[in-house]
Amino acid sequence: MPPILVRPLPTPTPPGPVQQIVTADLRVSYDANDNSAADPGEGVVGLPVRVYDDVTGALLAQGFTDDSGRAVVSVAAAGPIRVVVPYLSFETTVPSGGATIPVLISPRDLPDQIP
Repeated sequence: MPPILVRPLPTPTPPGPVQQIVTADLRVSYDANDNSAADPGEGVVGLPVRVYDDVTGALLAQGFTDDSGRAVVSVAAAGPIRVVVPYLSFETTVPSGGATIPVLISPRDLPDQIP
């Protein structure tokens, strides 16, 4: 009996969405002197930052703000991404071209007593 020779036929794989690198440059500052600007020394350190695919909702990256309150994230995505700072209930959509995201926290008077 002759051997059976099986050859796989080439099957085209449909192309997925074209991905590109999307960069989000986030800076979170506490405006201690209430001048509506992010000054040196006002960066908020250690805030968690998450980046999601805006279309699928998939988590693409996560990290924390550094000593100057910055978190720069570059991820591969097929479209816009969503940057979330959960502690501040802040989120924004970054287009595929990338963006700089300033977040300025205004000073607030604290109550004399906390109940």
